[in-house]
This record gives sequence, structure tokens and C-alpha cells, in this order.
Amino acid sequence: MDTWIKQFHHSLQEEDFITAWQQEYSIRTQLRSSELHQHTVIEDEEDFYFLKRTLYFGENRALFFQLLMNQLNSHAVINGLNQSRQLKTDFLHFFSQQLSRHPIQTAQLQGLISLYQDQLRDSFAELLQQLDESSCNYLMKRTGNSQLRALLKERIHQCQQNTRAEDTASDSPSTFSSRITVALRAVQHAEIDPAPARTIKAAEALLQAGMTEDCLLVLAELYPAIMPELETETYRDFEKLLYKAAPVYALMKQPFYAHECLESLMQIYFPGCRVDFEDLRLLNTYTAIISELHIPDQQLLPLLAEQRKENLASDQIPVHHPTRYLEETLSLLPGAPHKAFIRLELFRYFLHAQSMNCSSEQLQLWAHGYIELFQWFGHHIFLNKDIFAYVKPSSLPLQSYANFPESWGSNQQSSPGAIREKMGVFR
Repeated sequence: MDTWIKQFHHSLQEEDFITAWQQEYSIRTQLRSSELHQHTVIEDEEDFYFLKRTLYFGENRALFFQLLMNQLNSHAVINGLNQSRQLKTDFLHFFSQQLSRHPIQTAQLQGLISLYQDQLRDSFAELLQQLDESSCNYLMKRTGNSQLRALLKERIHQCQQNTRAEDTASDSPSTFSSRITVALRAVQHAEIDPAPARTIKAAEALLQAGMTEDCLLVLAELYPAIMPELETETYRDFEKLLYKAAPVYALMKQPFYAHECLESLMQIYFPGCRVDFEDLRLLNTYTAIISELHIPDQQLLPLLAEQRKENLASDQIPVHHPTRYLEETLSLLPGAPHKAFIRLELFRYFLHAQSMNCSSEQLQLWAHGYIELFQWFGHHIFLNKDIFAYVKPSSLPLQSYANFPESWGSNQQSSPGAIREKMGVFR
């Protein structure tokens, strides 16, 4: 397109008006039928009006607006837009639609301040709905226009309310839709600003949406860049998230060999990170539990006794105080889902061994933990017919299992991919 701009500049040197107009008309005709590019620089208002005549009044209006978006802080673009209210209205509507699909760097928004008019309040309100709190604060610091500031304050307040609602929702692993929304937004922002702290937040949001593999992939890609920052708070956040996600992945990937899977994962992708010793012991316990449930050989109780001597609180026997044990287990769900799951499985072992009597309320509390994990991660290890052999689904609140796949009680189990597809999450 730059070639056509140069030809246009050359035509301006023509002294005869009719000849100059004919040359421009020819250039515009050729430009409309040529391959167009979004990176053409609008150097002055003559460029602006030439492109407006060529693109805005033809079939390439979207390209024209994209050029303006890319150079919104240019005086030529701002002055050109301010000459026509209809053009500016159309541009703001296009800008709003683009922001809903593709966030842009905050600094590119500054030109909006120079475009504001009270008559376009509705158009600006529509556009501001696509901005996050930090972008609105950026504009707030740079404008003295009282009307625009009022709109920005209103949007900032709305963002803060949404954030509080999302934070409340994220306390429960079962709130899938809100978690997916948060995850997608975090990933979009991390693509714009790939700073380690923001990338870690994006990875955490992916985990909260049940996308464990995706979370670990982001962490593995970030790991080489963050390794030199071992003593920083950012690295501690990285390590905390890694130790939360990796054991869950190991349990889902290789339930009978979760210990080996976790060690292999850490050695290959995170070689400088220590493997949490307690997690390895817990995964060994889990292997013993499921082995006992399928092929009893009385190996579990000695293992538990040995670990109990070492005061591993995560492996306390649930026989004497089932309710307290289950309440403590459920409290672990948000921060250490793998520990909560293994405690639930230990409880199941004692039910299987008929080592304790439980009330229906205790069984419901126990089943609730599996339901939360299944709704969080969508993997059959957390919900299957073997688990519900001990509790009738009809005794649970309807909302607890209303969204389960029809095969939840059969031999056919749901895969993570199937759950993600049902929930509208595509990798």
C-alpha cells in the first residue's frame, strides 16, 4: 500500500487539477483491487483523507479503521477523525468490536482522550465496556474532561464489582463458567504483557478452570526465564502453583504410578525445582490405597502406621472422628486438591474395609468432595461408579450432580477432553 501512497504524493505535484484528480482516481481504483496491508503509515492529513476516500467509501472500511486503530495516537489520525462525527461514531463502534476480540496495549488507547465529545457519550460507553480496570485508570490519569472521567469511574466501579464476584466464585472449584472467563481473560492479558508475574496469574487461572496440562505447559515455557529469580516473590508464586498443579496432573495421567510420573515431570521440565517429599509419600499412599481396593494384600495399614509415626497429618486415620476428618479434607480442596483427593480415597478404603460406621450426612459430606473435584477437573478419577457404590445419588442434592454426564454411574467414564468440549473449552 505504501507504493500507492507514494504515487498519490506524486500526483499532488501535478499543477493541473483535472489531471491530478484523474491520477488520484486511477490510484484509488488500483488500490481497492490490490492486496492491502495494515501497516501503512499515515504521515499527514493528506494521507488520511486519501485513504478515507479510497477505503472508507468502498468495501474496505474495516481495513481503514484498522489502520486508524494502529495509529490512534497520531495527530493526523486524531485530527482527521475529529472532522466528522459520523466517521468517528463508525470508528468507535468498530474499535469496540475489535477490543472485544483482541485486547491491545494500554498506551495505544491514549488517542481516545482527544476524540471524546459529549454527543458521543453512548459510543464511548460502549467502547469502555471492553476495557479493564487498569486501562481505565490509565486514561483517567491523562484526561481532565469531567464527562469522560465520569464514564471511566463508572466502568472502573463495574470492573471492581466483577473482580469481587470472580474472587468469590473462585473459592469454589465447581464454578466452571466464571473460571473459564477468568482464564481466557488472563491469557489474553498475558499475551499483551508477558511479564513473569502476569504469566503466572494466567497459568493459575488455567488451573482454576481445570486445565491442568495447559497450566503446566505455560509454567514449563516460563521456567527458563524465571530460574535466575530464585529469591523473588515471583519465583515463590511460580513454585507454589507448580506444587499445586503437578501432583494433580500425575494422579490423572498415571494413577497407579503417580509417584514416578511426578518425579519424571519435575526432572524433565523443572530440573531445578525440588520434588516435595510429602507429595511423594502421599502419592505412594494413594498407590497403596487403590491397590488394596482392587487386590487386597494388607500392605496399606503398615504403610499408614509408619507414616503416622512421622506425624504426616495428611494421613491421619479417619476412623475415630469422621466428620472432623472430612471437614479438614474439604478445607484442603482450594489450595491442595491432590491432598484432599487422597484423604477422600483413604476414607473410601476404610469404608471398603468396613472399619467404621458412617451416617448418611457423613457420606454426603464425603461424596461432596469428589463432586467438587470432578466439577473442577472433569476427570473420571474423581468420580466413577466405584466411588458411588457407598452412597446413593438420590440422597445427594439435585444440583450436586445435575451436570454429570449420563454415564457417570456406568463403566464408561468421561475424559477431560469430553468435559471441556461440553463446557465449551477447546484447546
